[in-house]
Amino acid sequence: MRRAIAIATSFLAACAGIIGIDDRSLDPTLDGGADGAANRFTIAAGAVYLFELQIVAKRTDIAGHVKAWTSKGTIYNNAGTTALVGATTDVVISDSGEAWTIAVTANTTTDALEITFTGGAGETIRVVASARMTKVSS
Repeated sequence: MRRAIAIATSFLAACAGIIGIDDRSLDPTLDGGADGAANRFTIAAGAVYLFELQIVAKRTDIAGHVKAWTSKGTIYNNAGTTALVGATTDVVISDSGEAWTIAVTANTTTDALEITFTGGAGETIRVVASARMTKVSS
């Protein structure tokens, strides 16, 4: 038996930040600006998203220090509780030897996908991420 598959619209989001000495979380936003309630990409109740993230980091105070990742996974808002479905698949694409890390989590308080970047102490690092989100809902 063959079934038709509904084609949903994909959504692209971008976020960027300058990372100083402290670690920082980045939330994909609708306009690439600072995270806030007005431009936060939230996961509506009942919605499931497949996400594909591209994250690239560059140390700005010393040349030649870069790292890039991809992260894929699924996020679901089940009646107001937003969580990842299983683990994300994170792949380091390129690395100049940095110990920097990323973590992708679901923030159930804001119903949003969150990217946490951890850099080195005393380093100034620019981090940019883009997100492709594909949605299915009832």
